[in-house]
Amino acid sequence: MAGLCEGGNEPPGSLKASKQVKQLWTAPELLRMGSQRPSEGTQKGDVYSFAIIVHEIITRQGPFYLHHMDLSPREYVIRKVQDNRQDLELNGLHQLLVYADDVNMLGENSQMITKNTGILLEASKEIGLEVNPEKTKYMIIPRDENIVRNRNIKIGNLSFEEVKKLKYLGATVTKINDIRKEIKHRINMENACYYSVEKLLSSSLLSKNLKLRIYKTVILPVVLYGCETWTLTLREEKRLRVFENKVLRKIFGAKRDEVTGEWRKLHNTELHALYSSPDMIRNIKSRGLRWAGHVAHMGESRNAYRVLVGKPEGKKTFRETET
Repeated sequence: MAGLCEGGNEPPGSLKASKQVKQLWTAPELLRMGSQRPSEGTQKGDVYSFAIIVHEIITRQGPFYLHHMDLSPREYVIRKVQDNRQDLELNGLHQLLVYADDVNMLGENSQMITKNTGILLEASKEIGLEVNPEKTKYMIIPRDENIVRNRNIKIGNLSFEEVKKLKYLGATVTKINDIRKEIKHRINMENACYYSVEKLLSSSLLSKNLKLRIYKTVILPVVLYGCETWTLTLREEKRLRVFENKVLRKIFGAKRDEVTGEWRKLHNTELHALYSSPDMIRNIKSRGLRWAGHVAHMGESRNAYRVLVGKPEGKKTFRETET
């Protein structure tokens, strides 16, 4: 997982990044002087800066614009890596995923990943980008999950750490494709979100309809992020139901028993009768079916469709799962 940073590792819009952008008009010899550069500049430096400005006026574009390359710096780097198309195919699929400044490369072995990462680094240097080694990780998905490995990939003077799990677009991906880690993380985030609005859910000043709207718009989207690809077991379904019932009990409050006159918690059947919307488990399964139908209507050239209808090579390894 590679992260590209333009002009260094500073986020766009930061003070240091803005200073780096302003240096595009500064002559290289002045940049190499660092803090020792003369405050009045030099004649050669002025000629260089003036040439950059004239280039901008003529092309009506930014500095270093090339008329034959209508690509952004990141697009140029990705194009360079895509030229090595033979090493970017796995099971007949093109394995280079790009979203914003996140680049995800897949390969059949570590040698292939090392080669493509080297191409990425060289192309980044050509265009003035840098790969952040602290944010760049790699993960091996073995056939035998009992194999223990822990070694880093070194390319030049950069070292990339091997991990057992990583974050990609907000979702947790593990080396054994264990969805339970992601569901556990989602429940923990949901708990944090719940306690941040707990006082609102128990307030007597808000109506129950407003509290339900807070639950559906603030808490529920946190746990349902990416749920279209989940495969739930009975254990995960129980954990999700327990949490949802806890939130609903906080919203609807206690009930006075007609026989004893004492206050008690609402039973699950009573909660579902009061909560007219579909429960969380039904919502997750509905979203999964909706996503599957959406992918089925995609064209054959789309990667998601090819993954859905494709058949992976090799034999399936069986392992015991908790239910």
